[in-house]
Amino acid sequence: MYLEKFPLLTYTFNNTDYSLVDIFRRVTFKQSTLENISAFFTYYVTDDDTPENIATNFYGDSSLWWLVLLPNNIISNNEFPISENYLIKLIENQYPGKILFFNEYMPDLKSGDILAGVTLNAEETAVVETSESDYAVIKDYNKTFRYVVVNDINGTLEANDKVGFYNKDSVELNHDYILTFGGNNKLKSWATIRRVMTEKEAPIEFQDANYNFVSPYKVNSSYDASSTAIGIYNNDDDLSDVETINNTSLYKFMISSNDSNVSFIKSNQSQLIRDNEKYRSIKLLNPKFVSLVVNEIISLLNSNNKTISITVNT
Repeated sequence: MYLEKFPLLTYTFNNTDYSLVDIFRRVTFKQSTLENISAFFTYYVTDDDTPENIATNFYGDSSLWWLVLLPNNIISNNEFPISENYLIKLIENQYPGKILFFNEYMPDLKSGDILAGVTLNAEETAVVETSESDYAVIKDYNKTFRYVVVNDINGTLEANDKVGFYNKDSVELNHDYILTFGGNNKLKSWATIRRVMTEKEAPIEFQDANYNFVSPYKVNSSYDASSTAIGIYNNDDDLSDVETINNTSLYKFMISSNDSNVSFIKSNQSQLIRDNEKYRSIKLLNPKFVSLVVNEIISLLNSNNKTISITVNT
């Protein structure tokens, strides 16, 4: 085992001495050694690979799994690529819910609040009835992309449905809609769902054709620049937040409209897939240097150095 090669230190607790592994020792390869093509070669990790079977295949000893991780500075299971089937399960478990987009900026929404389908009066100025069958409990609210995260939807809530917002005691909340330049609040207790997606599809970043970052509030015309700022709308009496946000990349995404500014969308799912692929290319020590490196590590670990840099002379 890797830790068996580390020296012990004495730790005293309640007048009793304990011998513990000195895990504060840090072992690394020198950068010049890592760049030595005679000492290392590049290996592409496949779905069936584990550190143990790679060590068996290249070094003839599964217990040298740590020698697979060491030159790649891998200290967590999350940094070693996993199989496609396991990755799919991981994504589903990590992002099991759904997201609901709204034009409105509602920073007061919090975990545990409830959104439910509502019926409005003829003038659409007030809620006259709240559904007891179509609702969801809010898990989170993304202020940048203006979507609510819910674990599950009870009944039916779809794009273009109107919903009210309530706390867990069913007391209606008047959320801040948008702040004006003068600091006054537009208050409203209901909003229209613009789009419903799975949580794993939730956007993280918009990108242009060259994979450069695109602000969700980028406008497609010379419209008032205030529409590019989160939580601010034009102060003109004739312009509401709904009208200004209609010119942004975010709103076009909400309504699935084509946007010339955005070519790629980084999502929760695509980010995990990309990270997993990034870890597939690793460095492996040339098998002929294994004995040399292991012996040097044992020797250096028993020195007074806390940080140990390994050099391989080829």
